[in-house]
Amino acid sequence: MIEPDAARASGHPAHKAGETLIELRDLDKSYGAFKALQGMQFELRAGEVHVLFGENGAGKSTLIQIICGVQGFDSGSYRLFDEPVSVMTPALAHDKGVSIVFQEFSLIPEMTVEENLFLGHEMVQGLRLAKTEMRRKVHAVLDRLGFALDPRARVRNLRRAHQQMVEIAKALLWDCRVLILDEPTASLTDQEAAQLFDIIEQLRADGLGIVYVSHRMPEISRLADRVTVLRDGKYIDTVQMADTSEKELVQLMTGRTFDEFFPEITRSAGDTLLQFEGVTLQRGMAHDLSFSVRRGEVLGFAGLAGCGKSEVLRAAFGLEPLSSGQITCGSTRLERHSPARRWATASAISPPTARPKVWR
Repeated sequence: MIEPDAARASGHPAHKAGETLIELRDLDKSYGAFKALQGMQFELRAGEVHVLFGENGAGKSTLIQIICGVQGFDSGSYRLFDEPVSVMTPALAHDKGVSIVFQEFSLIPEMTVEENLFLGHEMVQGLRLAKTEMRRKVHAVLDRLGFALDPRARVRNLRRAHQQMVEIAKALLWDCRVLILDEPTASLTDQEAAQLFDIIEQLRADGLGIVYVSHRMPEISRLADRVTVLRDGKYIDTVQMADTSEKELVQLMTGRTFDEFFPEITRSAGDTLLQFEGVTLQRGMAHDLSFSVRRGEVLGFAGLAGCGKSEVLRAAFGLEPLSSGQITCGSTRLERHSPARRWATASAISPPTARPKVWR
């Protein structure tokens, strides 16, 4: 329990922009014989967004868990706010001003926004909860985020983006100086993600140090001041985003050149196997549709749910009746509409390979 007057006093000195908040040197972490991190180097400064970039299994999650005290480390040095750290716990990290928002939220669905924000840190006055002061602080932090949210709303009734704002508000409620965001846009729409980016940029301007874990290049290009690249648990490099292209980042992440990662594939399409000419379906899902598929090529269909993609493919197999138009398979016009005839026609054009024998 926290007295209201104590909660108002931060007790943490302000940091100048560019001042080092976190410094990790030659950090190692193993789980038995598996080396999760080897020789890790990382630095976070006040007023910057520092992105951790790497493929799955590169060591990003292990690194942020060490920073916030969820995991310990085997060797190396960890300095937090210019003080050496030998043992870190989540409670100690919280007290020092380090907060993390994981992909999986730590909210209680049946509790209100206000109750979740103060869970385990309730403010009291005498023997009673200081509800007025708690609500004032909730409104203050939500106003800082520029997010209209009712403190009395139950978390289970909130959309995913609103729940994420509650997590960020919980992190900022107690004098946060370092904010760690682990894949924060994984389940957000583009509009919700854009609102989150505005908040992150505001927090950076306020002097917070932000560790941002992501593999999405547009987000990294927009937000990152610096990027630290990890590969197979090893530190690769730290680069200034303004001086680094997306192509160079991919090469650092994979250890391969861009041309090796996306090789040019030579295609030699053959004769036409399937052709739609002015096809309109009786069910009205497709109108005046024309396309062809050639031997040795892949034809993709893209569109929103309900636009008729599935119905068109069903029509090619004789499962959807036509209102008008013509379907040709090879050189054969498909006059009568049935799956059996479609299968017979397709088999005649490209006979199925013999099934392998099964020895019993």
